This record gives sequence, structure tokens and C-alpha cells, in this order.
Amino acid sequence: MKVNLDTNIFISVKNKEEDSHFCGVVLDAIDDNKIKGIVSTIIIAEVCCFS
Repeated sequence: MKVNLDTNIFISVKNKEEDSHFCGVVLDAIDDNKIKGIVSTIIIAEVCCFS
């Protein structure tokens, strides 16, 4: 399965928002090679700006 990631998933985990656990589950699944995550260069730029 492939998932397209948006800026909000990274910002949510970084800021430890209330429901960030669910975002962490998705990122952990990508890290464990259970799913494939797709991120555009625009998303990377946005995350760098908001960090």
C-alpha cells in the first residue's frame, strides 16, 4: 500500500498534538516497511519552514 503524506502529519508529531499518536502509527508503519510513504518536495519545504 502507498500513502501520500501531507505536512500536517509531520507537524502534528513534531508539536506533540493531541491526536499525534495516530500520525506516529503511520510513520512507524512506513519505517517498518509495512506501507510505502510518498512525500513531495513541496511538503519537505513546508516542514522545513514550520520547524
